[in-house]
Amino acid sequence: DTYFVGHSLGAYIILSIIERLPENTTIGGALLIAGRTHLRDKSKINVEKVRAKNCFIYGIFSDDDYYVDVAESRYFEEYLGAKTTILHNRGHFSRVEGAKEVPEILIALKDMLGKN
Repeated sequence: DTYFVGHSLGAYIILSIIERLPENTTIGGALLIAGRTHLRDKSKINVEKVRAKNCFIYGIFSDDDYYVDVAESRYFEEYLGAKTTILHNRGHFSRVEGAKEVPEILIALKDMLGKN
């Protein structure tokens, strides 16, 4: 019954937590906004360990994010088995872009909760 929601580096941290959970631990899912599976210092998430937890992962990306390339969405789909949504002109979903409300996040969360 545990669900994680994270943005940017928080998404990476959530994936690293899931990666390190004991084998018999299950979680409901993770909603990751503008996330990635690697850092600039080349640290990487072990996607096989994350996928082995069999949790629902939902990624939301923007086609003009200046920190996370939209191509990361394909990596999420292919290697994490994630469902992804790509939004148009949302940047990095921060105050700089005026992201006070992102209704698609609530829609994705409701979708994710309905899957479990």
